[in-house]
Amino acid sequence: MGNEEDHKTVTIRIDKISPTLTTAKASNISTTGAKLYIKLNEDGSCRYSDDSDDDTYSEMSNTKSVDKDEETYWSLSGLNDDTDYDYYIICKDNAGNESDIKHIDFTTNKKSSDSSSSSGGSSSEEGSEMLITKPYTPLTDANISSLKATLTQVGFDIANKTLILNNSEIDIQRKIKGTILDDKGNFVFTISIKNKTNKDKSLSIIEIIPKEIASNSSKITFVTKPTTILKEDPIILWQIIVLANKDFNISYKVYSITNSKVISSNQFLRNWQSPVGFTENTSIVAPTPAPQISCPDDNDSCTEEVIENGVCISKNICKVSAMTGKVILSKGNSITYMILYILGGVFAIAMIISGSLGIKKRNRDPMGYGYNAHKFSSIFNFGKRKRL
Repeated sequence: MGNEEDHKTVTIRIDKISPTLTTAKASNISTTGAKLYIKLNEDGSCRYSDDSDDDTYSEMSNTKSVDKDEETYWSLSGLNDDTDYDYYIICKDNAGNESDIKHIDFTTNKKSSDSSSSSGGSSSEEGSEMLITKPYTPLTDANISSLKATLTQVGFDIANKTLILNNSEIDIQRKIKGTILDDKGNFVFTISIKNKTNKDKSLSIIEIIPKEIASNSSKITFVTKPTTILKEDPIILWQIIVLANKDFNISYKVYSITNSKVISSNQFLRNWQSPVGFTENTSIVAPTPAPQISCPDDNDSCTEEVIENGVCISKNICKVSAMTGKVILSKGNSITYMILYILGGVFAIAMIISGSLGIKKRNRDPMGYGYNAHKFSSIFNFGKRKRL
């Protein structure tokens, strides 16, 4: 037998799946610094920029290697107090696939002569201001089942709606800003919704508010009026339309929250479910303009078609002669008969004048007008004038 060759099968797997940032948040915020925390669902590297025009990995700097599901952070320093900051993060896996861009914004704490600055994400000193931006927390299958059961119990119809899972089209974040004094805090909660598509989106946004913040809806001051309070416990519903490529903010306030330091703890923030969003499965349709009504011509010279209250009505515009019983005015001959009427009137007046002057001629006016009147009247006589 001849030589035999060994054959081996080599399988090459090409990774075309983009990595996902499961964590992207600002924490440990002070008057001059903060930390940007990130977590990636696979090994890779991440970069950030404070320029919104930098929208690719290659345009950004500050590279940091990231291990799968291991939280890491950048430390920011040299910031100004009481100032808004925006940072943008993109990650890349080992195959070169880039993640979606993540936007983190926060405000540094304001300097105070009689109080310490807040660390923002983990603890707060009395009298200080704090701002926490909480990215969307992905729902697990168990969370989704529990959520749908809860919403069904309070009468929210989830039919024809799709749950938003913080995909590339809609981004949802919660921002918490407040002041703590004597262990009581006044807080503003803002739900930021960003529509990243080229189409308007009809959304239902639901906030399930923990009892640590408000025991019932009467404790809440709504800056953005809700559509419905699904439950006094409280569960709040806003139904909104977010325009294409635009942001929409929903805000509410809660005053004098007892034991308010709990709100700033990492454990509380992890356990508080992100605002829940649903998209309507039906498209937003612009109102249809009323149809333009036109009446057909029935080719009848004695009727005219007009529109009254959106309906075509035929109106009779002809006049009938009392002497002959014939039509003397219609759409087609109205001008002709008008001219004939005028000429007939002129002729009748001329005949009257002619008859009147003829009578004067026979009476021989002693002033000598008779001859002139007779001469003038002859213009309208069609026969020969007889001598007297």
